[in-house]
Amino acid sequence: MRSPAAPSVPSVWELYEGAEQLVTDGSFSTLDTADAMRFLRARDHYAATRRDWSVYESALKRALEPTSRWYGYATTDFFGWATPDSRGWDQKALNYFYEPIPAARMLTCPVLNILGEHDTPEAAKISIPLLRRALAEAGDTDVTFRVLPGVNHNLFVARSGIAHEMNRVSDFSPEFFPLVAQWLHRVTRLSYSFSNDATKK
Repeated sequence: MRSPAAPSVPSVWELYEGAEQLVTDGSFSTLDTADAMRFLRARDHYAATRRDWSVYESALKRALEPTSRWYGYATTDFFGWATPDSRGWDQKALNYFYEPIPAARMLTCPVLNILGEHDTPEAAKISIPLLRRALAEAGDTDVTFRVLPGVNHNLFVARSGIAHEMNRVSDFSPEFFPLVAQWLHRVTRLSYSFSNDATKK
């Protein structure tokens, strides 16, 4: 879910994650990181609004210079399209700027939302309260949020949320499957109980 900020900028945690990966690598300067963030903002502004192509084009040209090493950095989101009518822009806008809150306000079914402790912290801090509020507005009272300890965005046991660690992780969260199984057991038993009550009437 994107932040409640204007749709012309990337969400807070996307910027945080991209910058964090460059800093963690240790071989990029402060100027490199600043250039990468400028590129990301220009790209996502164009993806969301289809305006100011020249600003993005200028940022892309700078990103593709031989001295720039961060463009296309493995596992990051530092890439873009060379033409203003590329189909990639539509996909980007659909994935990055979809706003799920209106749909959440219509949910009345049981909800289980699972995040990893090492997923970008801003994501949980911002998204969980927003989703709780939206589901409450829908009248949904069976809502469970769980942040699993010691795991990343993909719920693998990890020391951090940095995507570069993914090639060194192999163990899935030991809490995930028991949690899902217990939750499904509870909600399906509850559903069966409601179904029987309705049949008896």
